[in-house]
Amino acid sequence: MATTLTLGSGCKNQEGMTLEKVGVFLPLDESYKEKGLVVQQIGNSMTHFPCAMITFSDETEIERILSEADKKWNLLPDDADQDAFLNQLYADLGVHQKLLAQIMVIPNDEYKELLNPENENSEIIAGFSMLGEKYGSTYLYDIPESDSEGMEEDESARFEECKSAVGKAVKKARLIKIEDEPDLESTGASGTDFEDSNAQDDSDYEKPSDDGELSFIPDFESVDLDGNKVGREIFSRKKITVVNVWGTFCGPCIQEMPELASWAKDMDKDAQIIGIVCDVTSQKDSGGIEEAKSIIGDAGADFTNILALGDVADFISGLQYVPTTFLVDSNGRVVSEMIVGAQVEKYKSALTDWLEENR
Repeated sequence: MATTLTLGSGCKNQEGMTLEKVGVFLPLDESYKEKGLVVQQIGNSMTHFPCAMITFSDETEIERILSEADKKWNLLPDDADQDAFLNQLYADLGVHQKLLAQIMVIPNDEYKELLNPENENSEIIAGFSMLGEKYGSTYLYDIPESDSEGMEEDESARFEECKSAVGKAVKKARLIKIEDEPDLESTGASGTDFEDSNAQDDSDYEKPSDDGELSFIPDFESVDLDGNKVGREIFSRKKITVVNVWGTFCGPCIQEMPELASWAKDMDKDAQIIGIVCDVTSQKDSGGIEEAKSIIGDAGADFTNILALGDVADFISGLQYVPTTFLVDSNGRVVSEMIVGAQVEKYKSALTDWLEENR
């Protein structure tokens, strides 16, 4: 059956920054730029490998320092004084400009060569960790140590907020096709493809449209928060399943979790709830998994929650907001509207109506 999208209060599922030249989507709100976040992405037309540098920069302080330095520069008597002055200037600027993260994309064959410690260029990847592999390339990231020493209280608070958000976003970045970069192999659709994702031929099922429409759940392979394998057969356990797509970043999702937990315990014998944690897209995201476990543990929720690995990330990609909740029958067909926002009474009403019609 056709589905409709019912709008309500919720958090953006697709909100973030798309770095086309580097081939990543960061689940990082643009509003952080107003707090001092600066994102510079460089395609391989300018460097050997596409890269992105994400920094915190307090432009007001930097302009003040540079303005004062400009007035003093011409008064310096000799080269030694100028060298000392420049060293101090760079140190002062460094207080207010911090590198928060780097992302680099290297073709797989070149990355394997760089893994050889005898390679004279192996230092290029020193300190970097694996983000994922896709489109014939290896995606790497580095989150260097940085602190707010020397900053005033307001600047320090903004720095710490940006630092925390960037650290989480980079580790949950989605790998996408690099645009206008013919030197890198790039095939396939946008989505997450970490090493633990299971790539399958998706030509025989319908993906959700941009307006959030979803009519059928395709075959998928994922795991729950404890690492147990989960596939589409989970829907065959009951006549009807309430699917709640939520995120660890989403306030309304977290607030409704205790109510969902209570409902799951008293639910009709022919029904069940499962959750999909939309922002935990890799089994390697131990921080995200622990955060999700903490949320459902605090709520007393004992129903299954699965990670948004490869295929799962694909079929929920058209959902614009979380929480989004809908009903799925035992054959994997979506049989209700998409209910957006924390509206537990509406979920209950939809379930009751379906059960009355399908006894």
